[in-house]
Amino acid sequence: MIIKKMNAQDIREVKALIDSRFPININMNALHDTLNSNEKFTFVGILNNEIIVTVGIRDNNRLCWIASKYTRRGHARVILSHILSSMPYACLKVKKNNVPALNLYKSLGFLLTSETESSYVMEYRK
Repeated sequence: MIIKKMNAQDIREVKALIDSRFPININMNALHDTLNSNEKFTFVGILNNEIIVTVGIRDNNRLCWIASKYTRRGHARVILSHILSSMPYACLKVKKNNVPALNLYKSLGFLLTSETESSYVMEYRK
């Protein structure tokens, strides 16, 4: 898998990936803003000329989406490990019922620090 920062040519494919997994209605302007902001950036993982995973980062929070046909194959682990290798601290929220994501984050060194009714807050420190 090739890992790189998202660029303008990737936006449509990233939007399609996010739309295919979650009904959160991200608009194209929001993705373009991500490219033009110093506090936000997004990485993509490319396999066989297809964006299969994207990780968005803003204010030390992460959003990770992976194409359905590529889940549970280690691709999210690869891209998250790559990003975490250059960050001393990270914080994220994960839904309590998302057991695969919880297990992934725990295996990468994230610790549960608090919770809400539906989510856990997890932190990573080097």
